[in-house]
Amino acid sequence: LLGSAYDRFRTVVAVEPNTEVIGRLDRNLKKFQESMLLDVAAGASRYRTNLNVADNNGQSSSLLEPLEHLVEAPYVRFEKIVEVQVERLDTLIDYSNCPTFWIVDVQGFELDALKGAGKLLEKCEVLYVEVNRSQVYKGCAQVEELDTYLEFFGIKRAATRWWGGWGDAIYLRAPIKRVP
Repeated sequence: LLGSAYDRFRTVVAVEPNTEVIGRLDRNLKKFQESMLLDVAAGASRYRTNLNVADNNGQSSSLLEPLEHLVEAPYVRFEKIVEVQVERLDTLIDYSNCPTFWIVDVQGFELDALKGAGKLLEKCEVLYVEVNRSQVYKGCAQVEELDTYLEFFGIKRAATRWWGGWGDAIYLRAPIKRVP
């Protein structure tokens, strides 16, 4: 018997600047043996900025202004802006306690968040990340930029699923074997 999926992940670090979803996230984290909830945004440097809060339970909220998102998902509204703190991940997470499986879904701000991880990326074995191939959010990094940055750390994209101008990708620490 292999046990539940929760048994496999001891340490979970969640970074969430949106105060509207913090409570729900905190309750979900109680399933894990060790968890840490950081109520900040992740970025390449430390500063304060605005978070564009979406009305779809925060799923589309971003530090970047929505652009093509307004066309691709016109039912999502951004009617609230709140000021949030941005911090580097490598100042918040101890290297020795850094998880090896990462999920980064920060609505177009993924590259900036990963740049703030610094040497922590050496610990990453699997990265599930939202990617963009158009300007879903103003100034959002494109998938090729993520590919180039992550390759420096020996992490390569293995699979991508597109939903329009954005999608989800799985990156793995090299070497990876592609299935024909």
